[in-house]
Amino acid sequence: MSAAAAEPFEEFAKVELFGHQVLVARVTKSEIGDFVRCDVLDAKGKVAFTKLVNPKAIYAINLIDKKAAFALAKVRAAEPPVQRFELPALMAGTEADE
Repeated sequence: MSAAAAEPFEEFAKVELFGHQVLVARVTKSEIGDFVRCDVLDAKGKVAFTKLVNPKAIYAINLIDKKAAFALAKVRAAEPPVQRFELPALMAGTEADE
């Protein structure tokens, strides 16, 4: 086993998941099962949350440097996922249709 093989994987990346979800994160191998650990960055480059991802759900992992990851995280933070307050408005529209 070479020294390079012994080093744990740890890189910044843009992770594309099936379902059109994109994460900008520091990516490592999870200690739980065969999951990929994604420490998702916020607009300030800090870890906002950690997500364990099944490798079969990953479409692509685009390796980027730390500076690019922080810049991309800032842009992605301006595009938040669905928020709790949006759900009642969405549900109100479906109730009217029933």
